[in-house]
Amino acid sequence: MTIKKFAGIVDGDVFTVMTVDTEYQGSDGEGGERIVAGLSSNPIFVEIPSELDVDISWTWSGTQFVEG
Repeated sequence: MTIKKFAGIVDGDVFTVMTVDTEYQGSDGEGGERIVAGLSSNPIFVEIPSELDVDISWTWSGTQFVEG
């Protein structure tokens, strides 16, 4: 098991710390390496409205989620 840690930062302040097991395989096939790659690429996090079923094929336009 390989663990990597990431800090969520807004305006220079750490708001969360996450740990990811790079060998993790979720039930949907999403692997830890893909999560690590995404977290290492200067991501943003946006809350998903409860009425949407957003998945990895969707995109973010800057104002709304767009089904892919």
